[in-house]
Amino acid sequence: MNSQVFPKERIKKIKNLHEHKERVESELFIIEGMRLMDEALKEMVPIEEALYTARLAETSQGGVLLASMRKKRLSVSQITEKALRAIAETENPQGILAVARQLKWTFKDLIKNKGTVIIACGLQDPGNLGTIIRSADAGGCGGVFTTQNSVDIYNSKVIRATMGSIFRLPVMKFDDTEEAVSALKKEGYQIIATTAHSRSSYLDPDYMKPTAFLIGQEGSGLSEEALKSADKKVFIPMKKGVESLNAAVSASILIYEAFRQRIKDVRRET
Repeated sequence: MNSQVFPKERIKKIKNLHEHKERVESELFIIEGMRLMDEALKEMVPIEEALYTARLAETSQGGVLLASMRKKRLSVSQITEKALRAIAETENPQGILAVARQLKWTFKDLIKNKGTVIIACGLQDPGNLGTIIRSADAGGCGGVFTTQNSVDIYNSKVIRATMGSIFRLPVMKFDDTEEAVSALKKEGYQIIATTAHSRSSYLDPDYMKPTAFLIGQEGSGLSEEALKSADKKVFIPMKKGVESLNAAVSASILIYEAFRQRIKDVRRET
């Protein structure tokens, strides 16, 4: 199949999805690369159209991917390398790019198993948020809430950092932290916040209870209001002279302690 000559207007329209405003208005986002595309197909992400180059079609892995897309009757078009590079944000989009419809999760989706959830409060770094989503998925969390001023979860860098976890783990946005906390407390969740001023270790609480971890933004951490809303405040021990941990690292430590407790309990029962 020959590469289609893509109209400049169409290229521009798809490329505009790298902008937050366009993603909000269209409720679409971009998926780049073979790994993410494969994950999106496995999780049945609603894909509007896929674009690929001859380079992809010439590889065995690319051929399998294209066959899978066609089997699902997706709109698939071959375009030139130049056209794909004009749209893609990554330097090497691996010959494949897709436009997908944003996933719609509800509050009930995130709390249905009464497990651990993360409240990402104003996180600005897309790599941090993406890593938190990936860790939450691996650590058996029910989902991730983001709050106002957090980076858009459909930012391309967030998508890539999740390595596909965002396609299966419920993630939704609340207008503010207090609203998220209030809604979770009504469902019986304990709210845990980390602060260097606490005397309680993060190892102390019982995470078998429904738990929500408050994760503060990279520079200033959690606000006073967020800290006051917490049922318990804990600290993560660190070597003397080290002030703080990366937000994603802190979140991952908490997630895996909760996961460890739950796995231990399951093993005890079996």
